[in-house]
Formats: sequence, structure tokens, C-alpha cells
Amino acid sequence: MANILESKGEVIVNIIMHYPKSEDDLIELRNKVAVIHAEAVATYIEKLHCPTEQKIALIDAIISECNS
Repeated sequence: MANILESKGEVIVNIIMHYPKSEDDLIELRNKVAVIHAEAVATYIEKLHCPTEQKIALIDAIISECNS
């Protein structure tokens, strides 16, 4: 349940989080978050106004950084 309040132009959001109880569920959550993050990055790169070669170079740089 989220409760949203506004105060002096700021938005205050109270959120109740329910974390996984088992290690397997935590691993599954981490994997799902990683997939969503990767999709967001891919979508962002796809929308860039640059040649395909630059997009590929950017993706290769990201992969290289993740593997180091």
C-alpha cells in the first residue's frame, strides 16, 4: 500500500516492501531486476540518435565493463 502526501512542493511516498523470505526467491528477484535493467538500457541505446556502429561500440563497452 502506498500513501502519497504533498508538502511544500515535495512528494512524500510511504511504501511497504515485502522482501523474499527464501534465498531462491531472492535470487529470482535479483535476476528479474537485472533483466528489467538490461531492457531499459537497451531501449535507451536503441533510441539514441547516432549510427548503429556507435551503438554497438557502446554496448560492447558496457559488456566489457561488466566483465571486468
